[in-house]
Amino acid sequence: MELMKMTLGMDLAKMVEFNPKELNWPDGELNAGLTHLDKDCQDANMRANKKGIMSSAYQVVKNQPVSGVLSGFDSETAKMFMPNKYFDNAFRPAASYHSSSSGSYNYQDAAKVESFWVDFSDAYLGGGVFRNGFLQEEAMCCEIPELANAAGLRWDDKRKGFHTREPAEDAPTPGLYPTPWILRNALRTYDIPPEWKKDNYITKNKLNTTTIESHKRTNAQRVNVLAMAAPLSQSRELTHQLGQALVDDLFNTFVAAFTLARETAKQPVLINSGPIGTGDFHNNRYLVYVLQVLAAQETGVNLALWYYPDAVASEAEKLLGMLKPPWEKTTINYRLNDVRNLPWPTDST
Repeated sequence: MELMKMTLGMDLAKMVEFNPKELNWPDGELNAGLTHLDKDCQDANMRANKKGIMSSAYQVVKNQPVSGVLSGFDSETAKMFMPNKYFDNAFRPAASYHSSSSGSYNYQDAAKVESFWVDFSDAYLGGGVFRNGFLQEEAMCCEIPELANAAGLRWDDKRKGFHTREPAEDAPTPGLYPTPWILRNALRTYDIPPEWKKDNYITKNKLNTTTIESHKRTNAQRVNVLAMAAPLSQSRELTHQLGQALVDDLFNTFVAAFTLARETAKQPVLINSGPIGTGDFHNNRYLVYVLQVLAAQETGVNLALWYYPDAVASEAEKLLGMLKPPWEKTTINYRLNDVRNLPWPTDST
């Protein structure tokens, strides 16, 4: 906690927490997600496939007590995570390590650290899980019933539940500040095959019950989910992606989320993340890589980046190597200006 006290000058112990009873999970039954799926998902194959996957995933934990706890910063603490609050302070990288992999999440815990798996969230928890979406976040919700249920319990007529970004007048573009959430000790009960996540597979194909049931996990995994939402880039043009407001917003978002994980952990933290916000949100994949590494250094957490092709990760590492000490003479603003002026590749997505 001392590291961020130096940066933000605040006590980060103020959290809001929702345990299973407060989230209205009756006797461990997980059904909120299915209720909304029937109502809001318009594509017939998508609806039938998701319902089959979720129902199969629910069966594994049907007779077990739900134990997942959802937590986040209280509203006043969350508002401290804005560039104008701390970017003039010194950039003080703490000891941490980072790695990259071209593969998908393996959900294996590393030794002597507490692992968190980043949900590439929309501006509200769950994104399009109850509609026609099936990207990274929606797939995580299908594999982790408590995550889908947490999204479903606050799903209203505007289809927005637990917000992962909130509006504020003095927030960075696009007028939002990050409000990440952690779902701790949740049960992951399903393994979605990689091919189902590609090329609209579950929209084009109606999966039979035998196929769906074959990917149900026989033993549930305990996982910690860190849900955060990247800001939206209005363009894939490099000059726009490297604009000061957007770079500041991305770094600030990662600092907020990584800090939340660190403050709720009982041992050193390993964040498992990837190219968040580089798809429909149009952010630069190299920039997202570099800024997450810098945010991990600033907050003193360890970082594993997944889903990055080896060539992209190698290029991002070269860019990181161009950022040189002395750190003690560098403010966060100064360091991020250095980032913006790096020789960025043009293949940003």
